[in-house]
Amino acid sequence: MKFYQVFLRNVRECYTWHSSEPIPVGTRVSVKFRNKKRIGIVISPVLETPTFKTQPILESFSEWGILASYIQFAQKLAPSYFTSVGKFLSLMIPEEFLEQKDPVQKDVWYEKNCTNEIKPRGNKQKLVLELFTESKELSEPTVLEKASKSVLQNMVAKGFLKQSIDGVSVPSLETYFGENFSLNSAQQRVFDDIQSSSKPTVLWGVTGSGKTEIYKKLAEQTAGQTLFLLPEIALTPQLIGQFQALFGAQVAVWHSKLSRREKIQTWARLQTGEVKVLIGTRSSVLIPLPNLSLIILDEEHEWTFKNEFAPRYWTHDLAEHLAQQQKAQLVFGSATPRTESLEKCQAGVWHLTKLFQTVHKTTEPKFRLVDLKQEQKKGNYSPLSESLAASIRSAITRGEQVVLFLNKRGYAGASMCKSCGAYFECPDCSQNMKFHTNGHCSKLICHICGYLQSFPSNCPHCQAKDFLFRGWGTQQVEQAVLEQIPEAKVLRADADSVRGKHDFKHIWQAFKNKQANVLIGTQMIAKGLDFESVTLVGLILADVGLSLPDFRAQERVFQLLNQVSGRAGRRKQAGTIVLQTFHPDESVFQFLIKNEYENFYQQELEHRKKFALPPFTAFAKITISDQKKAVGLERAKHCQTLLQSELETKSPDGIFNIHMAPAFFPRSHNQYHFHIFVQGQNEAVLRDFLQTQAALSSLKVDINPSSLL
Repeated sequence: MKFYQVFLRNVRECYTWHSSEPIPVGTRVSVKFRNKKRIGIVISPVLETPTFKTQPILESFSEWGILASYIQFAQKLAPSYFTSVGKFLSLMIPEEFLEQKDPVQKDVWYEKNCTNEIKPRGNKQKLVLELFTESKELSEPTVLEKASKSVLQNMVAKGFLKQSIDGVSVPSLETYFGENFSLNSAQQRVFDDIQSSSKPTVLWGVTGSGKTEIYKKLAEQTAGQTLFLLPEIALTPQLIGQFQALFGAQVAVWHSKLSRREKIQTWARLQTGEVKVLIGTRSSVLIPLPNLSLIILDEEHEWTFKNEFAPRYWTHDLAEHLAQQQKAQLVFGSATPRTESLEKCQAGVWHLTKLFQTVHKTTEPKFRLVDLKQEQKKGNYSPLSESLAASIRSAITRGEQVVLFLNKRGYAGASMCKSCGAYFECPDCSQNMKFHTNGHCSKLICHICGYLQSFPSNCPHCQAKDFLFRGWGTQQVEQAVLEQIPEAKVLRADADSVRGKHDFKHIWQAFKNKQANVLIGTQMIAKGLDFESVTLVGLILADVGLSLPDFRAQERVFQLLNQVSGRAGRRKQAGTIVLQTFHPDESVFQFLIKNEYENFYQQELEHRKKFALPPFTAFAKITISDQKKAVGLERAKHCQTLLQSELETKSPDGIFNIHMAPAFFPRSHNQYHFHIFVQGQNEAVLRDFLQTQAALSSLKVDINPSSLL
């Protein structure tokens, strides 16, 4: 008798069952749990005979388990992220594999049985056989055009047809072109540098330097599978095309917008080794790959690589653990690497290689700084300064394209009654709702919880009908362009216009085909997109995010503006960036305009070190929430007291600061939120200290949060 722990979906603990036969770790099995048959995963053998009665494993399935190495990966990670092993495992396999014996869609094919001398009598059966005059084998959908499934089953039973079933259907991708490409001397130097290093490598490559070509060459040269991680879905269309041109149908995609059926088929193809390159967002780092040999994390500075729900991981950290376990090569790429990544390179933990030469040797784009205070003194309250509007007209006249960036969607940031001064607040978040309009219908939307209501014709407080709209959004920018520049053909890409999985691809394709000459958008247009006719970029309000009380605020603004600016002048034509701001003397803008990237990061590192901020220390953010403010505050104070007492009693090395404060958004989703911040020497010290605190078991614990807000 052998005993095994089995993971079941939506069951926090792993329970024990027995079997008379040995079962490998990672195998899917059928067990009885609470009088129901369930499918689970064997996660470990139980070496000692349990003192309690166990039930038998009913059946084991040879196909579609989880690789044993990935189960070990989950077991190693779970304690560090204050969650269960099952939470990680549930992210490694589509839920259908834990509900059905074989959820993989089979390809059914039919072939005429030439050995059968008996001729069919029915007309439909004769029509079916006529289909095989030119083709030896036909797919089921083709044959079903002439007859029903019951007719086909009858023909198979009588021996007129032979039926075969393929294991996994391969989705049709672009034709395999076997693209030939070569690296220039600068790219080849960086490629060789990456190949010669045994450490994780940070590829610091300026926009337009050809980092993607290096990634493709790395994937081409590696013997196994490549995991290519991107921060968001919007970046995939252009990249997929490039990799499909090189690897054909051996490319697969993984992100949240895939249908359940697409996820099942893709996951199955990955397990069989049919896929050489998996391109995906952060969740892809947990998809088991049987022959992983290369991990590329592009745009590595992006905060969206942080998973904000349990398990709260940075994709960088999981990629590093995975690369170590699988002995895979690991490359982080960015035009603006994280301060934390550069510090690891300085400390010798990671390797740094630089690529500051652009492929097309373009002239550096020219920056033009516009002081919005001066614009408003002249009476111009439009999102378009006079200088930017004139530049847009000139670019359109020359047949060129324009990108306008504003990291705020909607029409206006706040709506106020002119008579009584009342604002429209979200009833569940106590925050100003944003005004949205499409010209026909106006709405108020909370950007925190998504609460939506129609815009009232009268103020609910004083019944007045005049309203004042404060702040700009992408919809207002679109309106301003159409009103001031009638010849403009405009596309807008933001969370309102991009809802379906193909929406961004359609916008990207339309702009690429020059069906529009102005593209307006939020951060989804900031990176990874290459349009050779774009010569002008307008940064509508460069100040967005600068005033946030977070130590990463300046770095994030710098990275984002740098990425957007890189959309201008990527070929032979010189680019122009019009930077509009209310604070023209901000140092971050000066570093950007002067192209002093390394100086900015050096200043940032010195500032962080001086004030004992990450990466020179580490933070944990513990969140306490309650519908009642007083109850939430009391719970937060109690938790802080327990942690402080533990700190004073045991004096653990490396923990030196614990404090409590209301969240930046004190109320959201009908809950009041309080944060307790624990500061320590490094992440390992924080984890060791916090893992022993039973009071935290039901709270949100985030080590190295993406934001302190």
